[in-house]
Amino acid sequence: MRIRLLIALLLLLSPAPRGIEAQAVGDSLRLTLMSRERIVGDFLGRSAEGWRLGGGGGDARLVPADDVWRAELRVIRTRRELRSRSMFVGMLLGTAAGVAVYASSIGSISGDPGLGGMLIFPMAAGGAIYGAGIGWIVGSARPLETWREIPAREQRAPGGN
Repeated sequence: MRIRLLIALLLLLSPAPRGIEAQAVGDSLRLTLMSRERIVGDFLGRSAEGWRLGGGGGDARLVPADDVWRAELRVIRTRRELRSRSMFVGMLLGTAAGVAVYASSIGSISGDPGLGGMLIFPMAAGGAIYGAGIGWIVGSARPLETWREIPAREQRAPGGN
């Protein structure tokens, strides 16, 4: 049961696939060439020849795959999504910190083991509330728009080497 819960939590916290397959045609793509020049445009597709990007004027440009050093997709998140995830992670870390503080002070709380056992819940709950608050603040400060690098294995064109 505990292992299933741990696996479920890890799956929840793991990032969703954000590779080129998860993106639709028209999303923003930033290519860094071997010459360190950056090209930003709308993703129109890939082929064995290279990346097809659309510009603001409607002109399509083919960038040869061999010239590309790094490819990145634009990821836009909402404030609510960032705050929720940060609050959840903060709550888990705060709960763990509260339990750790409880565990480190078991012998020093009282000679009565019953009193120490009653304090684990308030310490864990206090840590969870404190951690969720810190997570909300961190989530509010994170940028909404980021660029996520496409892994090298996904940069290869379909049917290419």
